[in-house]
Amino acid sequence: MLAAPGAVWAVKESWKSNDGTEPSDLYLFSTRIGGGIFLLIGIAGIAVSLL
Repeated sequence: MLAAPGAVWAVKESWKSNDGTEPSDLYLFSTRIGGGIFLLIGIAGIAVSLL
């Protein structure tokens, strides 16, 4: 989700759009932010489990 939110949109969301051409800037931004947050949570979970 961090690297290619446009590809995620094409698979998951494009069929819901009326024009279906490309994702909005807000969608790309929020998908990247969400992916980054979950990446950090995953890294923190691994670090805690190793302690």
